[in-house]
Amino acid sequence: MAYADMPDPSRVGRSPDGTVTISGRDLDYGEGLIVHKVELRRYDVGSGPDRDAYSLITSVVSTSLGDVEMVYDEGRLGEDALEEAKRFLEEHVGP
Repeated sequence: MAYADMPDPSRVGRSPDGTVTISGRDLDYGEGLIVHKVELRRYDVGSGPDRDAYSLITSVVSTSLGDVEMVYDEGRLGEDALEEAKRFLEEHVGP
């Protein structure tokens, strides 16, 4: 089962423009929930010369119960937005 937890799932109805994996190892949270992988995806939004200037970043959590994709951040985030988000999550949140 795949589930998109966002107001307009059609915004992510295509291949992402960039991805990074935060965790690729299984983490057991008990009660049958195992997180297999956490990934960030960047979708470039807009048209014309500002196409790369506005991005939507989603997080995709793949679990034993299915996958869920939700909005992580969006806006004029810069070219290194995925790596910056990954670094922040690894340093401040962890598994």
